[in-house]
Amino acid sequence: MARGIAVSDSKWVNSATDFQEFVAFFSEFGGHRTARHIEWQYLEPPVDTQAKVLLAIDSALPARPIKAVYASFSSRFMVNGKTTVAAQSLDTLTAPAYRGKGLFFELAKSVNAELERSGQALIYGFPNAQSGPGFYSKLGWQQVGTVPFLWRPMNLGYLVRRVPKVGSLGKALNWLRAPLWRKRVQPGWTVNHDAPFDLRFDALWQSLRSSYATGLVRDRRYLQWRLADKPGFEYRNVTLSNASGEIVACCIYSIQAKHEGRVGYVMDVLIRRNETEAGTVALNAALAAMNAAAVDLVLAWNLPDSFNTACYQANGFWKLPDAMRPIHLSFGFRPFAEPGPSSSSGADGWYISYFDSDTV
Repeated sequence: MARGIAVSDSKWVNSATDFQEFVAFFSEFGGHRTARHIEWQYLEPPVDTQAKVLLAIDSALPARPIKAVYASFSSRFMVNGKTTVAAQSLDTLTAPAYRGKGLFFELAKSVNAELERSGQALIYGFPNAQSGPGFYSKLGWQQVGTVPFLWRPMNLGYLVRRVPKVGSLGKALNWLRAPLWRKRVQPGWTVNHDAPFDLRFDALWQSLRSSYATGLVRDRRYLQWRLADKPGFEYRNVTLSNASGEIVACCIYSIQAKHEGRVGYVMDVLIRRNETEAGTVALNAALAAMNAAAVDLVLAWNLPDSFNTACYQANGFWKLPDAMRPIHLSFGFRPFAEPGPSSSSGADGWYISYFDSDTV
């Protein structure tokens, strides 16, 4: 056992029985995700590295109940432009009777040590306001910043409904849509909806991969797992193809009933190197589809100076004010190998999108 919690008081999830215990514990204390969703998340990612899930056990009791869990899963990752494997910190949970005893930090230290021992490049994640200080002050994480929410209103009445004291007026204005100016499709380009994740997406990734230094590998294999195989969620895509049939841009989105309305989530805008205009058109076509589906608001994650930031700007996206954020999250990482990644964004830094989120 790596340095951290004692061997007698913990166990790694290494068998089907262990995993069933983890699922049962999570179902009791952790919220709404189904057993099938947890299985997809931890057992099926497209990487030849087992997820690191560590359980704290109360060895003083005959039944040895689970006290807490720290769970990470691994993905193929770009770090400083090189393909490797990295982990995302995802589920940290302590049973109510055992909270306040430091179990989270002990489990995290052991998981970090095991990730480093197994050769993974880093662990990253999105701590909330309560857990963030612990990650950064006690676990050696470096903070990149806050999660970069962007927003684009689609239904102006929806926004009015959310303003205190005048919200009732929003019902009368529910018909009032924000303007959406359509972007011109160049001759030779073809717009398609809901393309299968075929070999053209590997070609798109090979052109895209030099657009950022650190972030998820977004090839066909990843897209199939993240979007097509994920249980309980529906995703749509808009592709822009050239005269040769090659995909030059793709916008992936999802529509969900959240935040007292219909919310569109731009999962990502993937573009060939230097094809910003194509990405702008693909995103615009996705917005038109969401508008036709009566979406009230569209959200995205996009770090400043990312390769596709101009696509969002051209389509009327703005930085989401802190007061409107659905949740306050920071973004950080801990490197296990040197040199670690830059804490910046752009071509030499990080790239994230809603693909990195576990809520959509």
